[in-house]
Amino acid sequence: FPGQGIQSKGMGMDVRARSKAARKVWDSADKFTRETLGFSVLPVVRDNPTSLIASGVHYHHPEGVLYLTQFTQVAMATVAAAQVA
Repeated sequence: FPGQGIQSKGMGMDVRARSKAARKVWDSADKFTRETLGFSVLPVVRDNPTSLIASGVHYHHPEGVLYLTQFTQVAMATVAAAQVA
């Protein structure tokens, strides 16, 4: 599976749209990140906002928070799991 450095806005959304199994992985990951980590992984990947508040902490990256490791790793793991679902 590819690693950090290849992330891009919208990655994996095409598979999510086509595959019920992939959608289930994304929905499960989104529920987990919202309940456990204080942010939603779906808008991070879909929109790649430059700022985000997660669990009361403000995160910012000029190219989008998808380029911050704490969000990249969650997104990449979700993409990988959805690809083999």
